[in-house]
Amino acid sequence: MIGMRVCDVIGCLSPHSAKGFCERHYYLVRMNGVPIPRIIRGDDEARFWSYVEITNSCWLWSGSRNKGYGCFRVGSKVLRAHRYAYELMVGKLSDKLVLDHLCKTKYCVNPEHMEEVTTQENTKRYYLGRVR
Repeated sequence: MIGMRVCDVIGCLSPHSAKGFCERHYYLVRMNGVPIPRIIRGDDEARFWSYVEITNSCWLWSGSRNKGYGCFRVGSKVLRAHRYAYELMVGKLSDKLVLDHLCKTKYCVNPEHMEEVTTQENTKRYYLGRVR
């Protein structure tokens, strides 16, 4: 391993593949724009906040996304980041309700920008918003 180039991400000792990163981190750079490791050890809440960029209004999720929504791994579960933030700051959300992003930014995790609604109401609002 002496003289072998490794990934530029701190703590990653995988062999260099492209543009300074190992294969996994280079994939994350291409998909998300930043080389965020999928598993970071430590406190879940502290790790969660390390992915949040607080702006004047929205709190933007900089971690991985699926269909525009932030994803956050807790143990073996992958959760929606906005739901995790809401339950962390407001309280448990009923299994029968979903969160509507009032700001219309799917990767915003600011609980003040969310409202508990039924799936039907959320869908109705989505299509009404597209008609405008």
